[in-house]
Amino acid sequence: MPYFDFSVTKKQTNTNHKKAKQYTIIKRDIYGVVHIAITGMLFVNINNTVVPILKDCYNTAKKDKIFSLKLNKDSKRLCIVRNKNERLNYTNENYLPFAPGCIVYGNLLLNPYGTTLFNIKKVIIIEYDNEESKIAFNYWKTNYEEIERNRNKNK
Repeated sequence: MPYFDFSVTKKQTNTNHKKAKQYTIIKRDIYGVVHIAITGMLFVNINNTVVPILKDCYNTAKKDKIFSLKLNKDSKRLCIVRNKNERLNYTNENYLPFAPGCIVYGNLLLNPYGTTLFNIKKVIIIEYDNEESKIAFNYWKTNYEEIERNRNKNK
């Protein structure tokens, strides 16, 4: 004959478990310029060093300005300024909170695997007198078609 136990089981809690530290901050409060590689990868240039951007920074929710990754027909970038009630999360393949040529402010991080990443705290709109910002945007503009082909392959 089968036996059924209807007593409430007590859930065991482990209070000794501590959350592992995910990232180590290497350098705080530094500025860099967002660039795009021919493969379509976005990165921050800091002292002529390529530093990939942290994946959490690609989220567009709660951002007041977002940029299109598509150039207009006249080779201009599109920046959308959103009001507080319409700050939804868009797909990362079309809109991002930053674009090539943007000056960004944040921290350099080291992940547990030894990779250096850039955590963007704030995006500063393009400064037209910044030479590196101009170079990054012009590279994107001149190689736009090939970058788009490579981005579409990587999807």
